[in-house]
Amino acid sequence: MSTTKPPHILVADDSRPAREHLVQTLGRLGPVQVSQVQNGAEVITLVERTTPDLVLCDYTMPILDGLAVLKVLRRKWSPAQLPILMLTGSHSVNDKVAAFGFGANDYVTKPVHPEELLARVKAQLGLKLAVDQNLLARDRLMQASKLQTVGRLAAGMAHEMNTPAQYVSDNLHFLSKALASIELVLRPLAGWVEGQEPLDGEVGHRIKELWRKQRLGFILEQTPNAVAQSLEGIQRIALLIAELKEFTAGPEEGHIHVNVNEVISSTVKVSRGDWQAVADLSLDLEQDLPSVPCRLPELKQVLLDMLHNSVQAFRGEFGGDARGRRIQIESRGIDAGIEIKVSDDGPGIEPSIRDQVFDPFFTTKRVGGGMGQGLAIGYDVIVNRHGGRFTCEDSALGGACFRLWLPLQWASYRAHPREPS
Repeated sequence: MSTTKPPHILVADDSRPAREHLVQTLGRLGPVQVSQVQNGAEVITLVERTTPDLVLCDYTMPILDGLAVLKVLRRKWSPAQLPILMLTGSHSVNDKVAAFGFGANDYVTKPVHPEELLARVKAQLGLKLAVDQNLLARDRLMQASKLQTVGRLAAGMAHEMNTPAQYVSDNLHFLSKALASIELVLRPLAGWVEGQEPLDGEVGHRIKELWRKQRLGFILEQTPNAVAQSLEGIQRIALLIAELKEFTAGPEEGHIHVNVNEVISSTVKVSRGDWQAVADLSLDLEQDLPSVPCRLPELKQVLLDMLHNSVQAFRGEFGGDARGRRIQIESRGIDAGIEIKVSDDGPGIEPSIRDQVFDPFFTTKRVGGGMGQGLAIGYDVIVNRHGGRFTCEDSALGGACFRLWLPLQWASYRAHPREPS
């Protein structure tokens, strides 16, 4: 719900007098946009087109009744994304329980009491606003984390490209000087080629002197190596750019089905500049895994953060001893989903704080060393946005192990919040 636009409320009731009464009552809220429909099919059509901030939906309507509407809408929108307040003339507890079971946020019994309706509507709109603001803050944190990751990738890529770029540059300088030397040696031959001077005598003597002085034998010997090395450097730079391009490919929004092993391999390649100087990384990926639906950029972000966490642990940035060098990434099909394990032989995570590492702003780094958002954002991505699991435990290598599990079927609207520690 926007904080600058009036809230948009959809009123669905097959009774025109009932709709008019509801619209008149809602007018007491102040600036508000109200749309009206008279059957369940129209509810779904309008919600698909406009996504209102709140739906007031009658329990009994033609074409599709209120429960059927709930079933359809909850396949795509969660109660937090689309609050639905049911209107029912029934006083049956079973009907109310059924409505809540299918995802209703609240209900009002007919005949509607204006004050009760306004109180419940205000409560739902207030919650919707709070959720939207929370999502906005979360998106900004994710964007900040993404920018930080891009900075690390850019630094790593720059470091990796620097070496081939340096020897390409050195070789080009060598070739430039070599061509100048060759040109000096060949210049006396111009008179002989044009038939003006014989090759023996003075011309031959000058060529021999220049050949020795310009070290032309060495130049001719080294030139093919310089050219081959330069081509190799250019190919290496092109490969690094291709890896980065492949890594950044994919939609920014929505979910697609992906090959998890390919995502892991791409992430490892593009982050090589971050880990290769301090870690030996191995992959143990189960072959022929089915694809999983996911938000690809977010999954890549989580994997990058996991690798960077191990690197930081090896360097002692989390307060423990600086130790460890091995990172292992595994993939397995398990529990109607795919599990990714990122393990290392670093200092590990103390059992006493293991329940806190996914909390926002929790960090064991020194002051200024980090805000403690990486694992919190990762937990939100895997658990709340993908319906998966994200846990931490001791690693068989002796350090920390993070398990990420993604379901083979796209998660329903229900998030899976972590129990408070």
